[in-house]
Amino acid sequence: MKWLNNTSFGLVLFGFMFLSFLIGVGLNDFPLLKFDPNIKLYEILTLFLALSIPFFVKKWIEDKRAIKSSIIDEVKEIGKTISDIQTVLGVTSNSEDTSFSLALSDTINRKFHVCELQIQSLKEQLDTSFKISGRNLADEIFREYVAYKNFLTGEEVTLNENLTVTTTFLVENYTRSSIFERKLKVAIHEIHKF
Repeated sequence: MKWLNNTSFGLVLFGFMFLSFLIGVGLNDFPLLKFDPNIKLYEILTLFLALSIPFFVKKWIEDKRAIKSSIIDEVKEIGKTISDIQTVLGVTSNSEDTSFSLALSDTINRKFHVCELQIQSLKEQLDTSFKISGRNLADEIFREYVAYKNFLTGEEVTLNENLTVTTTFLVENYTRSSIFERKLKVAIHEIHKF
């Protein structure tokens, strides 16, 4: 029943009612209804608006809700990708080889690449749906993402051949990632306010 939610349904319904009214008036086929010449044009328009506004407003509200829900799901996916990075580091810290190996670095870089694609998608959706305020929010998210990525894949980590995934490193990583995750949670609240 998708056609019931369509805005054109309201227009077709109004057109059908108006056409029926004209045919009825033309044939004088209103035995139960008498046309009152005292009815003003603004009263007819008020009646039309009272009947048609719920169709249009409901559709507009549902569309906004669906857009916000989709964007919020995208933000949650970014959070899951960051959690995957935490999991990879946690598994490494619990294994026998806790060195920050090339394989570990490649895995983390792949996760960051996925995260960048998700952020780019989010940025485009926010820009399309909410223009300037959405673009500003996407830029704030991207800045926090870059700060976290630079910590985990920056020169200190990649050039240090003796780096191991220790508890101290995990705590620092968790602190940095929680700043980014907090920004994502705040973004969800800001999206609800749009």
